[in-house]
Amino acid sequence: MAIDPWRFYLIYIIFGFVCIFFCFISYKVLKRDPKDKINQYFSLFFITGSIGLSINLLYSSFSDPSLQLLASFLNILTWYFLCLSTGFLLLSIFLLYQPQKIVKTLNQIIFILAYNGILSVLFLIPAGVEVKILPDGTQLYAVWNFSFFIYILIILLISFSINFRYSIKIYKHLTIEDLARKMKSFIIGMSIFYYIAIGACFTNYLNFLILRQIYAMSSTVIIIGVLLIYYGMGTGIKRSYNYLSKESY
Repeated sequence: MAIDPWRFYLIYIIFGFVCIFFCFISYKVLKRDPKDKINQYFSLFFITGSIGLSINLLYSSFSDPSLQLLASFLNILTWYFLCLSTGFLLLSIFLLYQPQKIVKTLNQIIFILAYNGILSVLFLIPAGVEVKILPDGTQLYAVWNFSFFIYILIILLISFSINFRYSIKIYKHLTIEDLARKMKSFIIGMSIFYYIAIGACFTNYLNFLILRQIYAMSSTVIIIGVLLIYYGMGTGIKRSYNYLSKESY
């Protein structure tokens, strides 16, 4: 199987590392307090993200042209889980910001079901994704049509704007320097995460080789982003929650 060196670097080195580290972080977060709702949703952000990246690693190894349709489906499934992770991130930030407003389990279930329903539309977009595999076993980059590109882009932009807005509100409300510093790190790391996701959307739609190479080179920054997310929320999430719970917005 032949594979573009930049694609190999992006998928198997950068995203492979992120996938493993996401699993590690989810374990560390849940181990701290597995019954805490914020910890559960925050760990699900990493778990669903790692599932999406694992699927990406799987189908990228296909070299049989007869598996083109399966590879295209798995690309959609990859983005389903990656976008789903942003929903769990959104829910954990909501709970951290104003737990009294959505503390009811029913509200949380409705939110998750609605988010899954929105993402399920990805599978219904006609010819949304095409992953070609050449007779020599070379798998080409995934290419999206305009409808698929716009749909995912809207989901990511809306979730980022909401996550960013409420994270900033939490940050401004924190008066303890250590907690504020951790929240600032989380915001930066989250922004890097969304940069990588949104950047992939544009490269998959525009399908310019030079753009893909630039994106692959810049994607190394995701490692810093993941570390900042873990430092910001993975290590200080419970302290932030306990502190905010005593305050009134």
